[in-house]
Amino acid sequence: MSAEVQQDAPFSPLVADILGAKAGQTASVTNQVMDNYQAQIESLEAELYAIRQGVSVLLSGPYMPMPEAIRRAVFYPAQELIDEYNANKEVGW
Repeated sequence: MSAEVQQDAPFSPLVADILGAKAGQTASVTNQVMDNYQAQIESLEAELYAIRQGVSVLLSGPYMPMPEAIRRAVFYPAQELIDEYNANKEVGW
């Protein structure tokens, strides 16, 4: 009788355990990748904030900023602004 039950099952309990373990590993790796992407997004949002702040400061002055000042603001945002954004993003910036 147990041989008949074994034949009716699509796969053995061992295979089911292996597939379940693989599914758990896949879910774990997927969560790690998603967490990494979220951290990258948060870092880039902070950098974008700093770039926008730097450009805003340049453009709000009475004179046209020099190209080098624009380049510094856009390509090398101030780390202090990035840190400020990260510190205050819970507040709702």
